[in-house]
Amino acid sequence: MENARKQIAILGAQRISYWGEREEYQSAVRDLLDRIEMLEPRLWTDAEIKQNWRNCMSDLKAVLKRQKV
Repeated sequence: MENARKQIAILGAQRISYWGEREEYQSAVRDLLDRIEMLEPRLWTDAEIKQNWRNCMSDLKAVLKRQKV
């Protein structure tokens, strides 16, 4: 994650040289930001945890029901 942040800083410093390829620059920055978002720890709310638990239990019950048939 720290590597991605450093690469964004480098791209920011070099953005003048990227001006001709603006789409390429923006794409590179978006890719790095997506990578950071994926790697950063996420704080879950109690409601999200409970909903995830309900979804998992529902999936488990469905699988178990199919296996009994």
